[in-house]
Amino acid sequence: MIRRRRGDRAASHVRPAGRGHSAVIGRAVASVLVMAIAAAGCGRSDMVAVSGRVTWNGRPVPDAVVRFAHEARPMAFAGTDAEGRYRLTTRRPLDGAYIGRHRVTVAPLISGALSDAEAAALGARKDIPKMFQDVNTSPLAVEVTAAGPNVFDFDLTR
Repeated sequence: MIRRRRGDRAASHVRPAGRGHSAVIGRAVASVLVMAIAAAGCGRSDMVAVSGRVTWNGRPVPDAVVRFAHEARPMAFAGTDAEGRYRLTTRRPLDGAYIGRHRVTVAPLISGALSDAEAAALGARKDIPKMFQDVNTSPLAVEVTAAGPNVFDFDLTR
């Protein structure tokens, strides 16, 4: 009877040359490179900076909320400053809006959260007609493009 020592293995168990740990490491490095290349491709954005100004018969509309409702993507929004200027945000501050067609609404800063009586008690502005405040009735629509410029000024009138 032939006895094998513990470290002795039959030829069928020997790894072929080049298939050891270095092959495993090579596959891991290749996987990491593929993921890095894929992630780099994700760096392109389908969002662009969007800004503009809201006026009422030529006068700035401060303290309003401007919303850009994309047909299939998350909504972008911004508040207007004292001059009626805005810069849109979707996911991160001032990241802009998605490229494509948007319906636009403009509403008083506290619109929708309060009843008309509560809004009146707080002194909410009534200078923005209701039709501009609802995405279904607003006549405002824009096309945000990759080429830009994506500066949209809105002069609200009755």
